[in-house]
This record gives sequence, structure tokens and C-alpha cells, in this order.
Amino acid sequence: MKASQGVLAALAGVFALCAQSREPNVSGLKAYSLPAYTIITHDEGAAGRIAPQIASMERVLATLLKREVRATGTPTYVYLVRGSVWNNYLQPGNGIIGEFVPARFANYLLLGGIADSAALREAISHEYTHYFLRTQFLGSCPLWFDEGMAKLMQNVRLRPGKAIVGMPPDSYRSSEWLPMKRLLRVNKSSREYLKEPDTFRVHQQSWAMVHKGVIDDPAFGAQMFTYLQALVDQHPVDEAVAESFGLSVDELGKKIEAYSYRSTFSAAQIEFDPPAPVALGSGRELVELEALESIANVMFDSGFNAARLAEVIEAAGKRAPNAASVRVLRMRLAARDRDDAALNQYLQDIKPGTAEQALARGAGLALFERVREERPGDPLSTTQRAAWNALAFDLLDQSLAARPDDAEAAWGFGLLAAHLNRTPDLAMRRLERASELMPMNADLAMAKALLCQTNGRSGEMISHLADTARFSSSAEQRAWALARIDAARTASRVAPLAK
Repeated sequence: MKASQGVLAALAGVFALCAQSREPNVSGLKAYSLPAYTIITHDEGAAGRIAPQIASMERVLATLLKREVRATGTPTYVYLVRGSVWNNYLQPGNGIIGEFVPARFANYLLLGGIADSAALREAISHEYTHYFLRTQFLGSCPLWFDEGMAKLMQNVRLRPGKAIVGMPPDSYRSSEWLPMKRLLRVNKSSREYLKEPDTFRVHQQSWAMVHKGVIDDPAFGAQMFTYLQALVDQHPVDEAVAESFGLSVDELGKKIEAYSYRSTFSAAQIEFDPPAPVALGSGRELVELEALESIANVMFDSGFNAARLAEVIEAAGKRAPNAASVRVLRMRLAARDRDDAALNQYLQDIKPGTAEQALARGAGLALFERVREERPGDPLSTTQRAAWNALAFDLLDQSLAARPDDAEAAWGFGLLAAHLNRTPDLAMRRLERASELMPMNADLAMAKALLCQTNGRSGEMISHLADTARFSSSAEQRAWALARIDAARTASRVAPLAK
């Protein structure tokens, strides 16, 4: 989410003071733990405003989209940070004051040091909508729908037991219109999304499309959700538009463009049962080492400010040079950078069966990330890759024996078991346990499918592939799963009869 000009001006002075910092100032960060998420912030007052707003937004979105809220089991963190922590380490780009980051085994709502209460309300509403769509709106969520819904909810007006939804955002109209054929295909890597002024058009036109479907025109809304399902079913965009809206893509574009130039827009009053008051307590102050580890983990998962990650790890190392957690961060950095000499050095005294729990888990996952994908120009030899595959497997085996409820470790162990064809039954039991903890995790379903493929269990594999497609918000992952389902069904139909 980009800041308004007023908010940018207010933040500029603060950021300028922190620009020369070479490590984040994490002093005073507190963690406020709630059942569904943890708030990490310097600002106790803001934490008290975030929690009740999230509770109300969940009720509004569930009512508006007719969704029953289900627990995902995935740890979720809301960061509201200031100064160098935001400016140098967590901010995705210039002018951005909020971002939702979904990782495999964690979710992050990242918010800049927003002092203005109205701007904070808008940022929370916007980013929490992204989170809700990711975790509760299973299936296809193209960028125009994702950003259109977030823009729609950004201006929500919350009252006790009701919400007013549908007011147009400030500076609503765009002077130029992005062709609908492009809007429907834009993603987060698209030029139109990344650069002004096109990103403004993407957001405003997405708002118009969603507003018409969710607030103004129930018949159009039904067509819009039919279209989203057609994408889940892998129908081409132009074909899905014709089937769902009864229009060509150009005709749909003209319809939404005409709608966007209305002089007024309707708003809906959404009534909901008010959530129970949220008790935050006084929070727990993070020691600096823990806070720095937390910031580093966000940077690993998000990829933001990758060039400055080493600064955070070195700052952690100054606080506790011999801490296992710091050593794990250094291994992860070496694995990310394909610095195999450094990684090998960190592994010298880590042996399966004798390494302490934190080191066994951290080293196993770092090694797994290093070996699981072969990229062009990778300097890792075949012999070293095989050795590290086996070592990662044994370290994660040790870790899971001590902590069987570690879903991420189970995922890594399961994929290694499939690759090495080792202990498939044990790996499946561990993945099933992880899926009980995180019941809508596409990556766990994908790992189970690959494990079944290794062992020729095609019927079970198809079931897990179907879950992968159903739970995934990634078009690429869904397409991979559906293609594997088609291939498996084709193979079963043409298989020779047994003699």
C-alpha cells in the first residue's frame, strides 16, 4: 500500500534521521500475543487500536464475502515499526507504508511508522483484506480482485455492529484507462503494477470492478465470482470472460470504464455481531537479540532489502556471538548466497544425533533450501549436493523426533524423503500431522503428493494434488497440480492390463 502525499511528507523527516543507521534500532520492541496473530511494535497505543480493528474487519469480510472463518494454524505477525527498522529493513519500496507478505509457514502484515490514526486505520484495513483473501478465500485471486477488494475495504467506516463499505477512494478518477485485457492479466511483477502512473490506474480500475460486483450490482457480482471459479478451473482469460459475463474482454472493459465515471457510488451497510473486547495486556518486551532475529526472519521470508540482511545478522552476532540462533541465521544467509565454503565451515561440528535441537533444525532447513533447486550456474557439485541432501534429511529427522509438531521441518523432511526414497511411511505420518496443524497449506499437500508419486500411490497422489490446487493462491502452483492430475489420470486410463 502506497502512502498519500501528506503521510509521505510527515515521514520524510523521520526517515532522514535514520538513513545513516547501519543496524536497526530495535530497543523497546514489544510482542503482544493473541490467539490468531502476534503484534510486534514500539507503539503500545497503536497495538491497542490494531487488535479491535482486525477483529471487526474479520467479521465484515466474512459477512460481505459469505465465508465461514477457519483457523489456518499458520503463525501470523503484524509489524508496526518505525525509523531504521522500517526504512532500511522492512519497507518494500519507496513510498510504501504497508505490505502483506505470505510465506510458506508464516504470514506478515508489515506497517511503517504511521503516527496518524486515520492513515493507520486505512493501512490495517487494506493489508488485512489481503490476508483474509489469502487465508479464507481459497482459489483464484488475481491481482485486480485482490487489490480491488483491499482498496474497497481501505475506506470502510466501522461502527459498533455495522460497517459502511463502498465509498470511493481519494483522487478516484484516472485520466487514462488501462485496457481490460491488461488489467485481467496484471500480477505483482507486471510493469503496470510496479510503476507510476499505471499502478494508480490498476488500483482504481480494480476498485471499480470490485465495487460494481460486491456493492452495486449483485447480478454482475455473481458473474464475477463465476469468472474467478473459471480461472481456478484453468480456463483461458478471454474464454472465462465470455462464459462468465457474456461479453468480450473489450466489451467488459467499456462497461467498467463507463461505470467508473459515475458521479456517485452507492455504499452498503454491513451488519455483524460485534466481536468480544480484545485484551492485549502489557506485552512482552523483546530482548535485542530476539528482536533482531525476528527482523532477519521477515527479511528472509519477504526478500525485501536483501542487501542489508547481513547488517541485521551481524548486529545479532554482536549481542551473542556464540548463540545457536545467530549461527543458524548465518547458515541461511550462506545458503541464500550460495556461499558453499562458508556454509561448509558452519557445518563442521554439526552431527546428526548429537547437535542441539536449534542447530539440527536450522542447519537442516538451511541445507534443504540450498540443495532443493538447481539454478543455472550453480557451483555445487553433484557429490556435494548428494551429501548435503542426506545430511539435511538426518538433521531434520533428529529435529522432528524432538519436536513432532514442527510443520516446516516436516515439509522439508517429506520432500527430502521423496527425493531420496527413504522412510516414506514415516515422512507421510509427519506430513499428515503437519497438515492437522496447518489444514489449508498447499505446500504440505504438494509434499504429500510428491511422496506418493515416489512410491507409486497414484490414487492418493491425485487427492493430495487436488488439495494443492484447492489451497494454493499461486496460479503457477495450481497449474502444476492440475497438470499432474491430468497426467496421472491419463496414465491410469492407458495402463496395460495385468497378465
